Amino acid sequence: MIFLVLFIVLVGRSKMVYVSLLPTIFYILLKKRKKYLLVFLVLCAVGYPLLPTSVTKRVPYIIKYNEDPSSKLRVIFWGAGIEELKEKPIYGWKALDRKEATLKYYKKHGTLEYVKTWFLNEKFYKLTTQHYIATHNSYLQYLLDYGILGFAFFILVLVQNMVMLFKVKFYKNKKDSKYIAFEIATKASLIAWLIQGMTDDNLNNKHMIITLTILFVFSCYLYKCCEKKEKIIK
Repeated sequence: MIFLVLFIVLVGRSKMVYVSLLPTIFYILLKKRKKYLLVFLVLCAVGYPLLPTSVTKRVPYIIKYNEDPSSKLRVIFWGAGIEELKEKPIYGWKALDRKEATLKYYKKHGTLEYVKTWFLNEKFYKLTTQHYIATHNSYLQYLLDYGILGFAFFILVLVQNMVMLFKVKFYKNKKDSKYIAFEIATKASLIAWLIQGMTDDNLNNKHMIITLTILFVFSCYLYKCCEKKEKIIK
């Protein structure tokens, strides 16, 4: 049941996936084992000290984000992205034009040196144009790359698949046990993917794009199975 969620953890390679796991596991228990919800919450509290220090050390920075380079950088990126979206909301930006606009934004707001120290630094990796225009938010990134028109198409596809998936309710009938684990795992994985996308560029990561495509295929399959079952009943 949890293999799909674990796959997202592996390919996401971000601390945000730990945050993604909490609501997804909560959802699984809510639909399948409500009596274990309290146990789950207790385990979260007790197990917190056992999490990797790279995660626990970051928790205070949710409030004190200015003290954590990773968190502060995201706020800077989002600020730049929102300002640039105001300039070209309909069709989005060309990559090189946005690179120039982003650097101007950093200079204007006095954050260029900070970004160069902690992110745009050849010591960390070989810099590409993508590093200069990264927003670390899948939805904002898509808006900037393709504008409102392109983003609307993406949202339409996403919402259509989510509506199909959440119309499937095999978990309510024990006779459909062979589908229940598959259904809940697919829903939980999609929720994890969407949460992960809030602080990472999932749509610029081929592994995460493949993951979303697989989830869409699973959604369609489950919906067709549900439709077929309803026709048999009628």
